[in-house]
Amino acid sequence: PYRLVHTGRRWYFVALYVKRGQWRTFRADRVAHIQPTGQAVELLDPPDPALLVSRSIATGSYPLYVTVRLPLS
Repeated sequence: PYRLVHTGRRWYFVALYVKRGQWRTFRADRVAHIQPTGQAVELLDPPDPALLVSRSIATGSYPLYVTVRLPLS
């Protein structure tokens, strides 16, 4: 993990997912185990942790389809 961020309700880890080269957020209460790799990672241009968390919880990473039914009158 790179940083720990509190949103007022929950705690999130911000971490670099090395295999994909992407910064990710993880809800701390859903993390069951952290396994150290022993590898050093150079953090080039890390994001603002609070901004990354706020963006990741504001939008889902998958499409959401909704059917809305309204009366015609």
